[in-house]
Amino acid sequence: MKISYNWLQEFVPLDITPQKLAELLTMKAAEVEAVESLGQDVKQVVVGEILEIRPHPKADKLQLAKVSVGKDTLGIVCGAKNIRVGQKVPTAVVGATLPGGVKITSRELR
Repeated sequence: MKISYNWLQEFVPLDITPQKLAELLTMKAAEVEAVESLGQDVKQVVVGEILEIRPHPKADKLQLAKVSVGKDTLGIVCGAKNIRVGQKVPTAVVGATLPGGVKITSRELR
């Protein structure tokens, strides 16, 4: 079973690191197999608000979205069909790093 350290802190005030907690649990209750840190390799992903969506003029399965990320508005090519104007979505800006080392770059598409 996986338990979030942050979720656990909602019930029990903790002033120790996740690694120390894992050690104490292993010694006194049940073995902790691993401590995972999620999102450590994610960089420059921000919250964006979708302002406009229109079909891509040269691709049937893509859409062009205008997304506000604070003071900038970005044009993003998107393949998702479940996006809507007004939604707040995770937005990987140019230069962002995603899990697996994927880097976001600016490119010409069609």
